[in-house]
Amino acid sequence: MNATDAWNLTPHSGRAWPEADRLFRTDPHWVGGDGSYSLQVGNDRVVWIFADTFISLAGKGRRESGDAVMINNSIGVQHGLDPTSARMTFHWRTSDDGRPSSVFADDGEGYFWPGNAVLLDDRLLIFQARVRTPKGTPEERANSLPVWGFEQYGWAALIVDNPYDEPDDWQIQFIGDDHLEPVHSRFATMIGFGAVWCDGDHVYAHAAARDVDRGQYLARWRVADAAAGRLRDLEWWCGTDDGWRTEPEVPGKPALTVAEPQSEFTVHRDEATGQLVWVQTNRLYGADIVLRHGQRPEGPWSEFATVFHPAEGDGDGGFVYGAKAHPELRGAGDDLVLTYNNNSERPTGLMDQPALYFPTFVRIPR
Repeated sequence: MNATDAWNLTPHSGRAWPEADRLFRTDPHWVGGDGSYSLQVGNDRVVWIFADTFISLAGKGRRESGDAVMINNSIGVQHGLDPTSARMTFHWRTSDDGRPSSVFADDGEGYFWPGNAVLLDDRLLIFQARVRTPKGTPEERANSLPVWGFEQYGWAALIVDNPYDEPDDWQIQFIGDDHLEPVHSRFATMIGFGAVWCDGDHVYAHAAARDVDRGQYLARWRVADAAAGRLRDLEWWCGTDDGWRTEPEVPGKPALTVAEPQSEFTVHRDEATGQLVWVQTNRLYGADIVLRHGQRPEGPWSEFATVFHPAEGDGDGGFVYGAKAHPELRGAGDDLVLTYNNNSERPTGLMDQPALYFPTFVRIPR
């Protein structure tokens, strides 16, 4: 089977899967979150990694002013691979004063939005974006990456040594001598917030380019190095002429793998076709979910094909982002299972529209 046989890429071939959406609405305290990367950790167990998350203090099963509080990350554990019948448990921490708090704690200057993750030698490697309120001179702020008053100022990574245990018991080790020190790269503002996957002898991760490029570069590590937390030993893809180079050896800049400045997306290798599948949204407002194919992480890639248009992005103040594939999930036949995130710019939008801010499932047929 070749790439053109893999999926039905006629425009808007995707279908909503509301029967699966119930997975995220089974806990009266966990009332919405975004991020929504997932990976299989165990035979019939899936770990979900969420960024900003609403928790209902009273367990009302809905968001209400004065009751719902936001933490910056949480974890879900899905028991069973079929989201229409699986059981989901949600996990966060509790601070000394009894309030909900993030699984991955604030670092004193800002906080963590978790990105993508990969399972290596029974250890879970999770990448993190460092986020804070913008500071510095106007010129410095102009060169930052603001997100509605927030600035992403670095990245970090951590290893969970016991990912098969419940997240409440996870042993979390930040990589580096001091996890409060941001990990810097002269090319990328953050690494691993988008696609991360293991392919052959390497772990690949996309990285948001600095400055005017605002696209994605491609980094890689040997599996053994990534599993041991040796993330400074990375290589960058520099194009067909220069190939893979360590950071000091890069001539100029790495090669852009995509020009569209989306920060959240997935790449995985489809078992049936052997092809890599790249899934993302194509913009923030009025967004479509788009998909493309390739054989090698370095490319070349096919053109993006539009497979689904989420209606939430057409509403007043609504926007859609973070489309991702979840190839470990079952229950959809041969369809490819995706989710996307939806949100509102209006100050009371998430309180007035209870259907928003939950990951939403889509099926893409073969």
